[in-house]
Formats: sequence, C-alpha cells, structure tokens
Amino acid sequence: MKNKRPFNKAAGWQKIKAAIVGEIMDPQSVESRADLMLPAYAALNALETGRLDVDGYFRINEMNCVALCLVARLHAQGSDAVKAAMEVDLLIVRAASDAMNAIGERYNRTGRFGATGEQLQQVRATITTVDRLAESAPVGVLLKAMREAADMVDGAMKKRQPETA
Repeated sequence: MKNKRPFNKAAGWQKIKAAIVGEIMDPQSVESRADLMLPAYAALNALETGRLDVDGYFRINEMNCVALCLVARLHAQGSDAVKAAMEVDLLIVRAASDAMNAIGERYNRTGRFGATGEQLQQVRATITTVDRLAESAPVGVLLKAMREAADMVDGAMKKRQPETA
C-alpha cells in the first residue's frame, strides 16, 4: 500500500538542518556572542537608569530562560565539577526569576519598571551568567538553549493573552 501523504522536501531539509546545527560543537565567536549579549546588556542598563520598556523586560526574561536552559543542558552533559558549578548557576537564575517577577508586578501596579538594589544585582548576575556560559558552551548547545528559551517566553506570552471569541 502506498503512503498517501506526500513527502515535503522543504520540511525534511529543515529537520536535517536543525539536527546538524544542534550538534555543532564549535565554540562561540566573539561577534556572535556580542550579537547575543549586547541587547541584554542594553536592557539591563535601561532597567538601571529607569528607561526599561516592555521589550527590554521580555529580553531580560528571555535571557534568564536561556541561562536556565543552558544550565540544564550543561548539567546533564557535564562532569561532577560542572554539575556542582551549574547548581550554583541555577540559584542565580532562580533569584533573577524572582526579581523579574517582582519587577513585573511593580510595573503592573505603577506603569513603570523599577528594581531594588538587590533585584538589580540578581538580574545583573543572570546576564553575566549567560555571557559566561555562552562563551564556553558549544554553538549547538547554545542554539538549542536559545530555541527552548524562546519557546518558554512565547508560551508564557500566549498564556497571558486574553482569549478572543
């Protein structure tokens, strides 16, 4: 019996390309890491100076999700020493997540993004953690973590959007 579903070459190649990219073990280039981190540092600066907008807020949240996904991937693949280091990084990510929740709640109450000194330290620590991990993580691991983080943020956004009938 013939398969009635036609083969979609474009979709097939996309899956192959995604699998290949996910397995790249080359280190990050300085330029690609700068492309990843500069918007996050700009959003952090905007938070520090009281100019953070909604896009910057979500950029910081997405970077925190990237940190979480990187920590999980590196923990799963690493030696005992790497696992111990990732557990410390996980504490940083969780603290930043709590800080970002408080910053978001403050925005909902006041219409402005603001942070306490401790919250700024926690957010700065997670951005620094992403930068450090991105420097040492292979391209494929970082790309998978970024894809997972984008899916996490998109999923959270869809949950927050009111349903339209």
